[in-house]
Amino acid sequence: MGPVSDTIFNLCKEFNLMGHKVTIVDSIARHNRYKNSKNIRIIQIGTPLVFETKTKTIKIFKYINYWLKEFIYILKLKYILNTSKFDVIHVHETLTAYFVKLLIRKKNIVYTSHTSIWGSSFYNERVQGKIYSFFLKSIGAHEKKIIQSFPLTIGLGNYLKKNIDKANIKIIPNGINIGNKLWDKKEARKCIGMDSNIFLITIIARISP
Repeated sequence: MGPVSDTIFNLCKEFNLMGHKVTIVDSIARHNRYKNSKNIRIIQIGTPLVFETKTKTIKIFKYINYWLKEFIYILKLKYILNTSKFDVIHVHETLTAYFVKLLIRKKNIVYTSHTSIWGSSFYNERVQGKIYSFFLKSIGAHEKKIIQSFPLTIGLGNYLKKNIDKANIKIIPNGINIGNKLWDKKEARKCIGMDSNIFLITIIARISP
């Protein structure tokens, strides 16, 4: 969760500079993930390892453990924070969003959906195993209801909007339209001092400081 936490922290700093009071709630980190900021409140919540052991755990126990940890996480959150004081709660994890809605019951919840593989072609092509398939289908059913009931959802793919009716979903588009020819390959190589005939592979996995 390091890079994700860094990105969220940077967003929170921007909101804070705009005059908003911001609180980040996260899992307990083994290493410090956040740069010090006096104006942003950071709360880290630990959850017990209910069914986890050093030996290989049965898959069904892993899924039960996943649900229980999220449930306990939100119960602790509800105890630590007076959520009635917050105007907006932003959630970016499916089960967290589900339990926030179930236990906190706040209206202004913004949800970012970036794990909805149940709605993409990836789910149909790659998911194997009956237990895992059932688990993802149940998550998908809950996520659909969550998105339909929340005032705003941010999606990372058009497939999400196509799969869910009657929901306010804003899609983050691709940064580059790969269908357009943006530059001449040989000219681009000349600009950076490379042989114009060289075979070049470039991968941009993340643009982050």
